[in-house]
Amino acid sequence: MKPTLHVFFAIITGWFVCTATVAQDTTSREQIYVPAATVLQQLSEDQARQQILDITTRRGFNGTIIAPHEIGFGVRAIWVLAVAFQDDKIELRVDDREKPIRSFAYRDIPPVALIHDTVMGLSQYGIPLDRETAIYFIDGGLSSETRKNGTIRLADAIYALRHYRVEESAIGDKFHEVVAQYRALEVKPAIPEDVRKFRLQAEFAAQQKRYDDAIRFYGEGVKIAPWWAQGHFNRALLLGEKGRYREAAASMNKYLQLEPNAPDARAVQDKIYQWESMTVAATQPVTSTSGGLMATTRGSGCFIATAAYGSALDPHVFALRDFRDRYLLNNAPGRAFVQLYYRYSPPLADVIAHDDYLRLLARALLTPVVLVVIHPQWGALLAIMLALALAMTWACARSRRRSCS
Repeated sequence: MKPTLHVFFAIITGWFVCTATVAQDTTSREQIYVPAATVLQQLSEDQARQQILDITTRRGFNGTIIAPHEIGFGVRAIWVLAVAFQDDKIELRVDDREKPIRSFAYRDIPPVALIHDTVMGLSQYGIPLDRETAIYFIDGGLSSETRKNGTIRLADAIYALRHYRVEESAIGDKFHEVVAQYRALEVKPAIPEDVRKFRLQAEFAAQQKRYDDAIRFYGEGVKIAPWWAQGHFNRALLLGEKGRYREAAASMNKYLQLEPNAPDARAVQDKIYQWESMTVAATQPVTSTSGGLMATTRGSGCFIATAAYGSALDPHVFALRDFRDRYLLNNAPGRAFVQLYYRYSPPLADVIAHDDYLRLLARALLTPVVLVVIHPQWGALLAIMLALALAMTWACARSRRRSCS
């Protein structure tokens, strides 16, 4: 199509959608798409927000409008100029002097679905936001497929955001009951076998840097055992590594609710403060060296190891943290050591995190420790070899003294 014809059709289409709505005899409405739960595996809350912002941004005759559910001739449709997100609602700034702000509470948005209207042979696709109003994606040309695909992406994002704001808040209300029951128990329950399976799968995925899979496995685990504090902790670290700061803070808050007296509680709360200060629209992990290190140094529970290896998700750090949980926190001397470590190691870890030479030295010192933690039999072998070396050294020194005398 020639550029002049494209511009002509864009003008005609823009005029049409901006002068349309409500004519029962000229429209046919049907529901053609409903987002599935798998959308939640693809879109975090922050990603859903960003996707809505990207789609609703007006570019010439491309953008979104709000109008009644059925489009036809008669009442003017309204362009969406900007979008804002509140804890309980989504706000649309529109091209309407009488009512420039339209608000839609997440709880009042009906189950998300795509509706299809045919007006004078042209297809329009919308998403109901309440009983009267729907939001439509508009393509400046005459491409029905472009409008459909854009509206599907918008539907997925609204579906995900509605889930996180409504259903997750309902789950949060029930979580308070879980916390009360868990903290009242003198003997904490062991994780079920299904949860153990998800834990191992998550750890393996994290070691391979498949963080999205690891987040999903930990998420499945805490669904089965919402009192699994370490699952919330590890999931929070992964979410933070992916730049999903809002979800990371929420998950780490659950860890703190379950374990308010944890040895690393102060550092964990500081980490939550950092995540909460991040921009809500961030969708990418921190990639700069110093930023990435500082983002993962505190709150991991293994400050020096995290600084040395560069990430709280490094397999070496996982091994040391697992050793701490299994062998140090189960006895009084181990807990005393951990308390001292948490008190004095953060400043040293911050120094190591900013010095490549110190990081290399720290890794050289920690790697043998990690090997012994992962493979205890190697530790026994090293101990035997060290004992033999000391015995040989002592024997050689003794023989030299005898020869000298």
